[in-house]
Order: sequence, then C-alpha cells, then structure tokens
Amino acid sequence: MPHYEFIWTNKIIEHITDNDVTIEEFEDIVRNPEREDSSRSTGLPCSFGYANDGRYLICIYKNIDELHVEPVTAYEV
Repeated sequence: MPHYEFIWTNKIIEHITDNDVTIEEFEDIVRNPEREDSSRSTGLPCSFGYANDGRYLICIYKNIDELHVEPVTAYEV
C-alpha cells in the first residue's frame, strides 16, 4: 500500500461530501484501488474501489509529487 499525504481544502471536502463520499473513503480507495486509470474528461489519474457500504466509487486526483496527492472529485459510478 503506497503512502500518500492528501492535500485537502474546504472546497474539495465540501465537493466530495456533496457527492456522498467521505474523506476516509477517498483516501482508502486511492491507497488501495481495485483499478487505476485516467479520467476520460481531464486525463488526471483516478482510482476505482468499493466503499464499505458496497458503492463502487471513482476518485480523481492530481499527483503533486511522489508523496502528495490533491483530491479533485469523487462519486459513485
């Protein structure tokens, strides 16, 4: 499991929670993805995985460097 430091802002926290995704779910899926790919619309990296309640989520983010990740969005697919 890779170690990442997530750079959270109030704006992105509000955005993902509006999409019914928690910070914990986002971080867990990025650290332990079922599948990784690139976003079709932005080309940014994304991780797919299951939340504890069974929802299949996509988490899109920016790699700032080898350690830091900036969340962009997340939602159920």
